[in-house]
Amino acid sequence: SDRLDELTSYKDAHGDCNVPQSQDRLGIWVSFQRQSYKKGMLSDERIARLESIGFVWDQLEQEWFERFDELTAYKDEHDDCNVPAKQGPLCEWVSRQRKLCKKGTLRQERIELLESIG
Repeated sequence: SDRLDELTSYKDAHGDCNVPQSQDRLGIWVSFQRQSYKKGMLSDERIARLESIGFVWDQLEQEWFERFDELTAYKDEHDDCNVPAKQGPLCEWVSRQRKLCKKGTLRQERIELLESIG
């Protein structure tokens, strides 16, 4: 489809398929693909074509795992998970995970992943 070609070009230029909704028709189309996927309304062929170019269905989930990978690398380098404020977004993310855990609102699988690295 034309939009899929457009999305492929966007990915080549930006490194991902996370087109902002504010970015013309392509952003709206990307948002619609995610909504349709969640509702089970996309064909297997469409899903496969989107996934073949690295389309991410759940951006928040992807971002969580990217930060988790950053924390794992930090721990490997520093032998702890006490991320200083100068680390900016990673420090904020770690702080947020701790708060969510204390409040009892962090998902169990995420608690287990975080505990697995210390």
